[in-house]
Amino acid sequence: MDIQEYKSVIAEAKGRRSVADSLIALENTQGWKVLKLILEDRREYLQRQINDIYNTKYEDVIKKRMELYYINELLNMPHTLSEGLITEEEQEHDEEVYD
Repeated sequence: MDIQEYKSVIAEAKGRRSVADSLIALENTQGWKVLKLILEDRREYLQRQINDIYNTKYEDVIKKRMELYYINELLNMPHTLSEGLITEEEQEHDEEVYD
């Protein structure tokens, strides 16, 4: 699927629900579970490095905090995106009711 196909699919409530279901199913795949373990391990390592009181370089701490932020975003991405698609579906439904 390319971006144009994706945009046409999510234009309809049924398509958004289908994509949301696919994202939720992604969380149950072996590949996602392995990637999640690797990212969680990296997250714990970064948190230990950030909490190290002897880590005196401010720039290093900032870089690690940024990496930690993006790792957290990646870990939550399937759930966040699917939730957003489902919410769009509900909002569209509400608008149709009041039109």
